[in-house]
Amino acid sequence: MSGTRTELSPDGRFEVEYWLSEGLHSQWRETPRVSDLEARRTVFELQDESFDASVEWHDMPGRFTLYVRRWPDCGYGLPVLVDVEAGTVQLGEGEETHPLARAERLVVRHFDERRRLARPIEIRRRPAPKAPMPGRVVDWLLYAGFALLMMTGFVAWMGWLPDPAPRP
Repeated sequence: MSGTRTELSPDGRFEVEYWLSEGLHSQWRETPRVSDLEARRTVFELQDESFDASVEWHDMPGRFTLYVRRWPDCGYGLPVLVDVEAGTVQLGEGEETHPLARAERLVVRHFDERRRLARPIEIRRRPAPKAPMPGRVVDWLLYAGFALLMMTGFVAWMGWLPDPAPRP
């Protein structure tokens, strides 16, 4: 199932249209497209459905922050500060500003670099350490004694043993 939902800025200037898509295990992603209703143009759009975002509106006109996440790494969120009046975008806190026209490419590149730098986890399974030799000898002796006891019990139960004393 997929669909859309919209959200308006408090001043009514911007509209965020979220494209809803379902990932694995019923995890929903909301891929944003931000439109400036006064200028009748798209300000920011992520076209890849693996992205998810939420918006925070600022008191200053023309400014908002998108918290962008990429599935399946949804634990990490990138704040994207958009200033429409200045025509700039800033990725992360205290980072340099870039032209607004390059925003989508910068966000995608940021997450691609993050994924590339993450090294896959290697699981090395070593063979289980062997028990010391005396411990193994004792184990085998106990096993042999138990097996001998079981066989003797079975033979006695079946009546295969000779009687200890002859009957008159």
